[in-house]
Amino acid sequence: PIIDRVRQVRDPLGRKYWVSYTKAPIINRETDQIAGLVSVERDVSDRISMENRLRDSEAGLRHAERLARLGHRTWDAEKKRFISWSASIYEFCGLDMQEGGITLDEWLALVHRDDRSQVKQQYDNLPNSQTGFTYQVRLLDGRTVHARELIEPFEEGSKLYFSTVQDVSDLVRQQQELRLFLSITRAIAESTTKEQALQRLLRAVCEIAGWHYGAVWMADDTDQRCQPVSYWHGKTELQTLYQTVSGITCEPGEGIVGRVWQSASREYHMDLNQLRAEEFPYRNLIPETGISQAAYFPVIRTDGQVMAVLEFIAAGDIRGDPAFIEHFSKLTSPRPSLHL
Repeated sequence: PIIDRVRQVRDPLGRKYWVSYTKAPIINRETDQIAGLVSVERDVSDRISMENRLRDSEAGLRHAERLARLGHRTWDAEKKRFISWSASIYEFCGLDMQEGGITLDEWLALVHRDDRSQVKQQYDNLPNSQTGFTYQVRLLDGRTVHARELIEPFEEGSKLYFSTVQDVSDLVRQQQELRLFLSITRAIAESTTKEQALQRLLRAVCEIAGWHYGAVWMADDTDQRCQPVSYWHGKTELQTLYQTVSGITCEPGEGIVGRVWQSASREYHMDLNQLRAEEFPYRNLIPETGISQAAYFPVIRTDGQVMAVLEFIAAGDIRGDPAFIEHFSKLTSPRPSLHL
């Protein structure tokens, strides 16, 4: 058998260096017996040093990518497949490392369904696609993050492309908070009545945070009952939600709206199937409309009483950040409510 080993040795002056030993037997073809031994020794110190530097460099890159929530991969436009992935992308998505990497179809399965066609088009149109684009990715743990991807060829005319994917959720969240704050300020400043301000606020929150339906429930003059007075929808089929509750009133403590009105605190429901029909009037419309999540906010008068409840509903996967509730609470008041 051939023996090939590398070990560290010292020269007569005590200096360390690396030597590769390769030994192989010499076979007598007539007797088929070992007639001798060939041994080759080579100084491989430069190779070992380079390998160590490369490992340190790769470790540093992995650490930097992990801190930046960034990963990279190589796309072969001719073969229409990824030929390499960095470990940080697997960590980013919560995936296990696998032989052969992830295919484009497997990656698209993680992309939010409203963004899949955009992402696929970017790869199909190379080299004429945008250099950078942003989309949402649904991770295996259920979280949704905003990813910013940059794709560039290794060199002009190359069929190989270098792609970086970074989690920019914090940046998007900050931009969303700023837009929401400006919209709230504008809605209040430009409105002549509280009702008008709430309607404008309702639409702004839905459009910025990605909710598909919103309604304003106002208390009557006696503060004894609450009823829906206006709504906004981003999907035509959700008009039926307002039609369902039009003319309905509730007392303090009755249903979700009544609870929020009575307690002056918000509620957020991520699975509407867990709600009862008596507390959620749209319960029977879930199969028809696909509504899936709901959030409720009290609107507080200057005298400390609840004057209205804002209702937000999403159909399917919410486009906005589910942490919207916390952002909205932080922007409006030290308490999770809105003061007008």
